[in-house]
Amino acid sequence: MTKSNRLGTALTAVSLIAVATGCAAPGNKIGSASMFGGRVNGGELGLATKAQMALASNDVAGAIPLAERAVEGSPDDAGYRALLGNCYLAAGRFASAEAAYRDALSIYGNQPQVVLKLALVQIAQGKSNEAQLLLAEARGLIDPSDAGLALALAGDPQSALAVLEPAARAVGADARTRQNLALAYAFAGDWAQAKIVASQDVPADQLDSRIQQWMVIAKPARASDQVAALIGIQPVANDPGQPVRLALHKDEAIKQAAAEPIPENTAGLTSTATVELPAAAPQAPAPEPVAVAEIAPPPPPPPYVAPEPVKRTAAGDKAGRASASFTGSGAT
Repeated sequence: MTKSNRLGTALTAVSLIAVATGCAAPGNKIGSASMFGGRVNGGELGLATKAQMALASNDVAGAIPLAERAVEGSPDDAGYRALLGNCYLAAGRFASAEAAYRDALSIYGNQPQVVLKLALVQIAQGKSNEAQLLLAEARGLIDPSDAGLALALAGDPQSALAVLEPAARAVGADARTRQNLALAYAFAGDWAQAKIVASQDVPADQLDSRIQQWMVIAKPARASDQVAALIGIQPVANDPGQPVRLALHKDEAIKQAAAEPIPENTAGLTSTATVELPAAAPQAPAPEPVAVAEIAPPPPPPPYVAPEPVKRTAAGDKAGRASASFTGSGAT
């Protein structure tokens, strides 16, 4: 059974069938502009195209290195980073996908599907509060059917129902919206209403099987299981994360982090970083020595042996002044 068929059996939400593989075209013409107008090289565009084709054919292992090379060659292209996120997501690497999607949105924020996928990978990592906040900020940007289902997955079925019920009653509402509404009822524990709504589009001989599948999805053993089941992927046990060389503007970020002092009172601050900073010491630490050319210290004055004045050397004073000019400097 293919990935799409597995998902179609579990949930007839057509928009989520393409979550793992769907991506806007990585470019227009070779050597011309990317999907967001930036100039790209033909080599990166070819890599991105091959990555997209590999992903569409379910060759995830082959798609990832191609997408990574495309991003490395054109790091400021939001389309390539979104494609890389899709590759990571298809491989079940939720943390890596989150980094790629965040980078893509920081370059170009008006990407509704990338916002939706970022929320999904956050939910898969147990970051439901962050996902709910992201979805609230993106209200009106994401299609109500998608937003409602994402809210249900994020553990807020009541908000999901508030979004999906009017969407399902609207003129022209499709089966996808109604099935997402039915699943939101299931997540809210209203299985009778879920079955009633689902019966509008699911054949009678398949309805009980569909409800049984939803019962399994509604109570996952882990946060990642629910999203993985709906998308039809297998989450990896140990995600190595996005390679550091692909981090967006990593040099500027490192310089800024080094320039900004750590606040003494960190109460109430939260962070999603994986590296924990030690508590601030009571006193400011001594500045680390700056790497400069070695300068010999001035020689001690000769012993006093006669009343005649000793001739001073200019090298000693010059060396002392050179050392003092670097005190406290952060530059090399």
